[in-house]
Amino acid sequence: MDKSKMLMLLNETYGIDLSDEDALYLEGIQIKLNKNSDLKKFMASATAREKMKFKFDRAVDDLLLDFLGTKLDLYIKLTEPKVNMIFKSRWFEKCRRQIAFA
Repeated sequence: MDKSKMLMLLNETYGIDLSDEDALYLEGIQIKLNKNSDLKKFMASATAREKMKFKFDRAVDDLLLDFLGTKLDLYIKLTEPKVNMIFKSRWFEKCRRQIAFA
């Protein structure tokens, strides 16, 4: 899911009012996830979807923690439970498909 679709989904569904600047930060998270070789190796070798999802969610959470000092408002928006669940799930499925077809 590209950043504009993710932004629209979260804004329309949860009314969290993510800005274009926030979208750039979201894109940065995706880039870092895509470059995370440990995560890719784990997801390529893991057989249980739940284990893959847990590892992926932890990687996203670690990246979100980086926002505490710089983008607290975005951190608060993205850690709201329903928002957090939907964007992690969408990104996880995208990442899983990319690894499966790599």
